[in-house]
Amino acid sequence: MSKQAGFTLAEVKRLMSGFEPATPPSARWTTMAQDKLKELDELARRLEGMRALLRRGLECGCLTVEDCKLLGPGV
Repeated sequence: MSKQAGFTLAEVKRLMSGFEPATPPSARWTTMAQDKLKELDELARRLEGMRALLRRGLECGCLTVEDCKLLGPGV
């Protein structure tokens, strides 16, 4: 289940043995899931930025690299 949720092997190892032995599984999962959700939210923001850039690039009609507004000044 951890792998399907996107956890790496190192994170699964932490989930299984990186807490005090008395820490219940639900508390371990809560901690790890909250961290993973933050990571996924950041990844989603990056992906949306990449999609937007690629879509703008598909609309580009520049004839030269120097004229391309996607690249910015001085390219």
